[in-house]
Amino acid sequence: MITFLIPTIDRSDIIIKYLYYLKENNFNGQVLLGDSSNKEHYQATEKYIRRLDCDYEVKQFYFPNMYPHLCIQGMINEIKFPYSMYIHDDDYLILETLYKCIDFLDSNPEFYGVGGKAIACGINENDYNKIDSAWEYRVSEVLLETAVDRIDELMKNYSVINFSLARTKDFLARWPSDKSIQDRGIGGEYLPAAMLAAQGKVKMLKDLFVVRQIHSRRSLLPSYFDTFLLPEWHPSMKFSLEYVSKHVAKIDSIPYEDAYKMVKAAWQNYYTNVVVKKHYHIEQKSSIVENSKIRNFVKSIPGLKLMAQLSMKLKNKVIRKSNVFLPSLLNSNSPYHNDFMKVYDIITRKTLD
Repeated sequence: MITFLIPTIDRSDIIIKYLYYLKENNFNGQVLLGDSSNKEHYQATEKYIRRLDCDYEVKQFYFPNMYPHLCIQGMINEIKFPYSMYIHDDDYLILETLYKCIDFLDSNPEFYGVGGKAIACGINENDYNKIDSAWEYRVSEVLLETAVDRIDELMKNYSVINFSLARTKDFLARWPSDKSIQDRGIGGEYLPAAMLAAQGKVKMLKDLFVVRQIHSRRSLLPSYFDTFLLPEWHPSMKFSLEYVSKHVAKIDSIPYEDAYKMVKAAWQNYYTNVVVKKHYHIEQKSSIVENSKIRNFVKSIPGLKLMAQLSMKLKNKVIRKSNVFLPSLLNSNSPYHNDFMKVYDIITRKTLD
């Protein structure tokens, strides 16, 4: 019923746990593994797959030193099921919620993606079998009526809406095979997200959908300034604007020139906003000295000091009661406890059966 497309590189220990997790939770779909690892990691995963006794099909493809979106393009013709999803090798999907997503898509043809609650887990840098913390990872819905408005909404309030299940026929259009797309961020995230918003609405269910691992071995994108200096960024951006605009023009029945103008403006607003936020974050760091002076002033006045302490205690109390922090998730009273524990058990397990 579902095909997962999972790029991976030099993290055989992590992807092996993922494959084991799918087996333990009785997944019976298809896994296409785009492996860009070195020889040692590739062979370790290959060896595990050979002896893996499971109900799902798994195919490992060798794509040395290839970006994730190029791995997707190399595997896309192998998809055999009507529902598909691209997911990282360290982000666990909750299968029961996935099945609810299928039911939702079947009943709501105007929606082109559906996901749910996302939780991020901070993994101990010295022990990858230990979770130090957990918090909510924001993913937004996209619910406006036109393609132009949905892309504008996405870019103004950006989140990784790619964490959502799709019909395969719609999923294919988000991964065009064009040599112009060489930028990792555009090809692997921004273009697919923009295309998803152009195609239709995106729903996020209240159920836990994905548990992300945040760890020191993640492959991060360069800074935006460094990205703009890369020779592959301009042709990737140019192709993406044109490609998305053609689809928007068709979906909204508007002239291509109008679609291009509005798609370009939305994308430009996104980059402007993130650069401003980065600058604001730097300014916040530079104001540490000023903040310390304020704290010293508060400490010098007994009444203000007591109020500040009470405020901090209240804030900590609210955090402890949240459903998406680690102590709460480990408590059986949390609505996400049962689903989270399926992932927690695999991540924290030192040896597999």
